[in-house]
Amino acid sequence: MTDQDTASTILTWGYSLSRSSEDLRRALVAAVGEERAQGVIVVDIRRSRVGSRNPHARGRCPSPTGAIWVRELGNCGCTPKWDRGEGARAAIEAVAGAIRLARLPVCLVCAEADARKCHRREVAEAIRAEAERRMGQACRIVHLP
Repeated sequence: MTDQDTASTILTWGYSLSRSSEDLRRALVAAVGEERAQGVIVVDIRRSRVGSRNPHARGRCPSPTGAIWVRELGNCGCTPKWDRGEGARAAIEAVAGAIRLARLPVCLVCAEADARKCHRREVAEAIRAEAERRMGQACRIVHLP
């Protein structure tokens, strides 16, 4: 995979109760390689970092490089349907802009381990559409195991 390929990649990962920052690091290395994994922009897309009814979502996102928390891309409750709250459009534009300007892959993380049950699928699609509009080239979405 070339730098160009990984720069246009939106990764997603769910950390659940039993996953750690080392698990995320390994998944990133497998997806984009050791060197590129160090520069991945990790974006925590939970509505709340603490106090969630979901015991898996309590605390900080396990990221080897630290994560940017974008509350506006969060979801109310544990559901795969994304509740686009106030500020979501600006947040989508900001993350898409980071992909274009930084030329680095982005990894959206949330507490739900299974991407099929998580709103991060919809968030990734919205960011991809905006990034492709801005960059004029395709972006791919990879849901990490």
